[in-house]
Amino acid sequence: MGTGITTNPLRGTLRLGAISTATTGLLPPFLRLLATRYPGIEAYILPGTSRDLCDRVLKGELDAVLIIEPPFPLSKTCDYTVAREEKLILLVEPEFAGADPLALMGRLPFIRYDRSTWAVCWRRGGWKQRESHKSDMSSTWPERSA
Repeated sequence: MGTGITTNPLRGTLRLGAISTATTGLLPPFLRLLATRYPGIEAYILPGTSRDLCDRVLKGELDAVLIIEPPFPLSKTCDYTVAREEKLILLVEPEFAGADPLALMGRLPFIRYDRSTWAVCWRRGGWKQRESHKSDMSSTWPERSA
């Protein structure tokens, strides 16, 4: 007579949202680990902005999201865990290497990330920029600034 206990009882679909930078960095190793540890779990991935993905979790449309830290307190039904912290970098031409980044941001053209995203670091730092381009794809920034 069997005990009814299986070694890996988890089955179903994990509805996961991810911002563009997470889809190229955090998501691939996570999906490999998920497939190895929980072969009965199928991942459904929805790309989007932090704001949109957070709203979808609150509506019950997604189970979890990889997003930028929300700039507001979360609903009591949700929890936020830091998966990775990254440095904010300023990509400039060689002639500006070593210059004060904050001074350069006010002087040089700046490629701004999509306005609909949460730019918590900008608000916290009170930094001003001279916008010249807007983009929601960080992988294209070096090419656009050339």
